Amino acid sequence: MQLLHRQFGVVNFSHLKPVFLSIYRSSHVYLSPMASLPPLQLHLRRNPEESAPSRVLPVAVRTLPSIRAELSEGFRAVSGNKLPEAQTVFRSVLRALLLVPISSDNEAKEWRDLVTLSREYLLGVTLEIERRRVAQENPDNVRRSLELAAYFTHCKLQPAHLQIALRSAIGVFAKANNHATAAKFARRLLDLNPDPKIVAQVRPATYRCWRP
Repeated sequence: MQLLHRQFGVVNFSHLKPVFLSIYRSSHVYLSPMASLPPLQLHLRRNPEESAPSRVLPVAVRTLPSIRAELSEGFRAVSGNKLPEAQTVFRSVLRALLLVPISSDNEAKEWRDLVTLSREYLLGVTLEIERRRVAQENPDNVRRSLELAAYFTHCKLQPAHLQIALRSAIGVFAKANNHATAAKFARRLLDLNPDPKIVAQVRPATYRCWRP
């Protein structure tokens, strides 16, 4: 906890408690040699070939490949419009990345990329969830809905998911009769070379709203 505070500025560890406990449980095994004796606790090691106590490392419960697999689940949730589930996944990934061991410069770069990617997706999904909440609970607050929809399009998402954000913004701004801004989002969407069906839906908006 002291290291996390010094290196990353973490001050609230309550949300990391489940991660700590999961790592602790996963880094030990229990062997019962005899039914009448208590089980033996054995520590799992990452480098069993080492014998010097100062060089022995605990098992890496969370690794970069496992994080990538979890991120893929978040991406599928975004594609399936399951935003609360995606929010949970990306938040979990960011917390898990705090405790992933890094052993090379390449892994350090990949770690930073995963942090940035998870942060951007968590921010974007949170913005869209809030926009939908505002639209449902306070439909008269159109300005706030437009702001949140526009912010979502500026998150650094993969092209397929950025298209979702742009299409959402086009619909929100067009519904509010802000066709000029909707046209800007439409042109950004066309620059991503979307599916021809999406192009057919979006291109009329650019013609209708474009001004020389």
